[in-house]
Amino acid sequence: MVVADSDAELRDNVAGFMSARGYQVEAVPDAAAASGLLQRHRVDVLLFDLALRDPAGTDVLTLAKQAAPWTRCIATSTNSAARERDAALRHGAVRVLAKPLSLLELADAVALARDCAEGFHGWMHRVSMIDVLQMYHHAGQSVVLHIQGEQAGMVAFRDGALIHAEAGALTGIEALTALLKLTHGRFETAVLGEQPRTLSAPFDHLLLDSLRALDEERRTDDGDGDDAALMEWDGVVATPVPADHDGLVRWCSSHAPGAGLWVIQPSRATIDRLDVPGLHPEFELAGTPGAIGWAYELAELGDPGWTRVELTAGSTAISLFRRGERTIALGRLITGDAIQRRFRIECAQLARWLDEKHGGAP
Repeated sequence: MVVADSDAELRDNVAGFMSARGYQVEAVPDAAAASGLLQRHRVDVLLFDLALRDPAGTDVLTLAKQAAPWTRCIATSTNSAARERDAALRHGAVRVLAKPLSLLELADAVALARDCAEGFHGWMHRVSMIDVLQMYHHAGQSVVLHIQGEQAGMVAFRDGALIHAEAGALTGIEALTALLKLTHGRFETAVLGEQPRTLSAPFDHLLLDSLRALDEERRTDDGDGDDAALMEWDGVVATPVPADHDGLVRWCSSHAPGAGLWVIQPSRATIDRLDVPGLHPEFELAGTPGAIGWAYELAELGDPGWTRVELTAGSTAISLFRRGERTIALGRLITGDAIQRRFRIECAQLARWLDEKHGGAP
């Protein structure tokens, strides 16, 4: 670890504190000395003052990116403007810490920088809660995910398993369900420390239980509980499917989070999104619409007279329904048997809606 700061007392305090925690620390007073160390040695973590510049006026973060792109950087600043702090984060700093330094905050930042040695770190946008949960689950990560939005909360993973969730005064499955309601907000990760265990079921069971709770709540709010109770498929209560295109889109976004709808028109060689683009971005990550085009070509090769086909490739499940000149595609990321079963229910509901709608043209 390298500490670059013109304040000799700060350098000594940080070097002593981090050395006591098992780190090998080199302390330097200016940008030129820091650049020299970065060029001569492989530095894992660099702590530097945003105000430091070399004789040519280049800041330390730029020097680090040029000489040692593998180094994780933590910036410090006394009176930096919001624009300067934002620029440091966008250019690769793991954290920007305010002076005078809190050594405990510094320890947390260094631990996060150490964790960032494997995998990417940075800013993302247009990802859903389900996106992020599935990402850390499939990657087998141990991490804490803090969520800021209409409802603040956090979830904790250990080796990819959900072990804890908080949302206000709620914990466990109730907190997870509350967080899955969020449609926008901000994520921030932290190193996993000691956490209580409020979640113990397998990941896909927890996710499905939370989604079912949301379904039930929405059906109650919509006043359609009586109709839903009359419709069953495969032993699971199914929500009624609306009888128009706009209604279908609303139903898909409310009752099938994580799924998406597309229409294939071979004569025009197009695959168009039926619901709002980006509404379910977790499926966009699965290679849509390429995966849908691939599924359609396989169906055509297998039987030119097909009307319904279901295909699964890896974690992507696609169901195709051909009605006249159009083919409707329903797609979802599958994370386990419970989600697979939910997808089959949704496919049955969509098939029923298409059969009721004049040949299935939405």
